This record gives sequence, C-alpha cells and structure tokens, in this order.
Amino acid sequence: ESMCHVEVMENLMGIRWTKLLVNATFSGMSACLGCTFGDILDNPKAMDCVKHIANETIKLGKAANIKMEPMHGFDLGGLLSFETKAEMDSKDPIYNKMWGPHRKLKASMLQDLEKGRKTEIGAINGVVCDFGDKYGIETPVNDQVVEIVRGIESGKYNYVFENLDLFNVPEVK
Repeated sequence: ESMCHVEVMENLMGIRWTKLLVNATFSGMSACLGCTFGDILDNPKAMDCVKHIANETIKLGKAANIKMEPMHGFDLGGLLSFETKAEMDSKDPIYNKMWGPHRKLKASMLQDLEKGRKTEIGAINGVVCDFGDKYGIETPVNDQVVEIVRGIESGKYNYVFENLDLFNVPEVK
C-alpha cells in the first residue's frame, strides 16, 4: 500500500541546485527587506534583484556543469535565465505564477532574524557567491544579499524594506 507518489531521481546535484535557486531568490530578498514574498513581487526594483539572483545562480550551475532538474513541472533554469533587458522584463508573469500563491509568506531566514538568530545565508546565497569565485563569474546581487543579511545579523542594519536602497542593480541592455 502506498501513501503517495515517489519518484526516484539520480541527478541529486541538479535537484539541489534548483532548490538553491528557489531559496536564493525570494528567501534572500525577504530577509534583506523584512517583507513577504508579495511585497517583493509588487516592487519593480526588488523583482529586478530577484531576477539577477536567479540569473547569477543559473549561470553558475551551467559553469559547474550542473543540469538543473524541473521543480513542480517547471524548468526554472530555462524559464528564468536571460541575456537582454527585454528577456529579463518578460519574466514577470512566470514569477507571479510561481510565487503569487505564496504572497503572504515570509522567508524562514527573515523569521530567524526576527527571533535574533543567525540565518543560513552562507548556505544559500553564500554558496552562489562561492561558486562565482571558483568559476570567475561575478555575482553582484547575491554578494549584496549576503552583505546585507550579515549586516542585519551583526546589528549594522535592520530588516526593513528601505534596505532596497542599498542594492545596486546591474544594468542589462
């Protein structure tokens, strides 16, 4: 008797990298800005940060020869990557479809900050930054997320939406 559908996967690194992509985007920004996923979805600059976080993570997965696995039927690596501003801007409906149902949620990293605990930022966005160093690929927005969350942990910053002003979003042509 089975309780649920079980699927055996062989590409464990691909599954982990896809999960990393999901966590790095909205969890990192929710922690930085002290907000819900919906607050991020509703703000164009916050969404530009999310898109860059995703794109940096996808590029590094490719550099490391990691084949990302689909999540809930979505090929996130293919759907969220971009090279041009037009491609970047076209991603909004995808993010709204995927994260819209979770608008009221806030990241567990933010919940850790609210309770005065250290976060797992090093194991999420920090991993992306480490891979960037290893492969010589810049990760400017992931770097900023790590710096801001560590700054919140140390008392340098508060977890407030105004932290969005600390982000320098790379220009895409």
